[in-house]
Amino acid sequence: MGTNVKIGVLLILAGIVNILARVSLIFDLIVTAILLAGGYGLVTERPWGLKFGVVASVVGVVFACVEGILFYVFRFMFLELISKMGVEMTEIQFLLMTLPFPVIMAILSVVALLLCVVEIRKE
Repeated sequence: MGTNVKIGVLLILAGIVNILARVSLIFDLIVTAILLAGGYGLVTERPWGLKFGVVASVVGVVFACVEGILFYVFRFMFLELISKMGVEMTEIQFLLMTLPFPVIMAILSVVALLLCVVEIRKE
């Protein structure tokens, strides 16, 4: 399996993880589409694949960081809303439920970004 295929698979996995988070569906769908398009371009070795892979990776990293920060900043508001629905949840339970997806997506996107940059420098 070539390096581009591996990078593409990482971006596709990041897109799948992103859609699993389901925080803001419109933004998640847009970011997922960008990640999947970047992954597709790399897996099928399109001429635009590496450059779009870099763009998709940067979008994935930025979105995951913003999403994680928003989860953390607004956790008390979310916990208050959840408790009004009759569900008791501690702060750590909420963070363990919400933060793994952005963290996984950010890690996959950073690795894909670094691999894309290495491949571009080889050219």
